[in-house]
Amino acid sequence: SQLEDANDKLKTAEAEKESAITSAHSAIATKDKVMQDMAAMETEHGAMFAQLYTAIESLKRRLAEATSQVTNMSTEKTDLVTRIASALEDDVAKILRAKEAALKEAHATINALKEGVDGALSSS
Repeated sequence: SQLEDANDKLKTAEAEKESAITSAHSAIATKDKVMQDMAAMETEHGAMFAQLYTAIESLKRRLAEATSQVTNMSTEKTDLVTRIASALEDDVAKILRAKEAALKEAHATINALKEGVDGALSSS
């Protein structure tokens, strides 16, 4: 009877040991799965961060290029405005010189006519 009790206890202990081993294997498998999932997530996050970094660097380059283009266009605009202003100044100066010459010529003509009229009046 004591032998049977001891035998029953031994069987119970062995069953509990097998159950504990099965539970331990299950826990290890779960832990391994979690670790794999975490490694996959880390890889995925690393790839995402790499893509974001690449995109940010690309945007920085494009911004620098756009800024450079705006600066160049501004410089070209300033040069163009300066050339136009200079050309207009030259044109205005030419027009003023031509008008001045025409006025002198008109005055000379008027003076000559005056002298002719004065001469005709004095000789009559």
